[in-house]
Amino acid sequence: MLGSTSPAEFERDLDRLLTKICRPDNAVVMLELPLPPLYNRFGETQRRLASRHGVILIPKRYFASVLIGEQATLDGLHLSSVGHQQMAKMIWELLAKPRRS
Repeated sequence: MLGSTSPAEFERDLDRLLTKICRPDNAVVMLELPLPPLYNRFGETQRRLASRHGVILIPKRYFASVLIGEQATLDGLHLSSVGHQQMAKMIWELLAKPRRS
């Protein structure tokens, strides 16, 4: 999933991306990466930068709930059309909930 990207490269590139796209006139939503063991630094970086840039970070458990849905994937990872519909519904429902300040 991350290829040969180092944690430092990931942090640098994600920070650059979020700096470019996060503006007062838009909302940015990011899905937390479902990481394999020993990749904790990527998740820590993602959470820290989401907080710094005011990004809505959807916890990976929500994505996992879509992946385990019936007919949601083509191969256990890549979403089918049913999975895409479930993902869109999940994100829409999460964003529609009022957030605490």
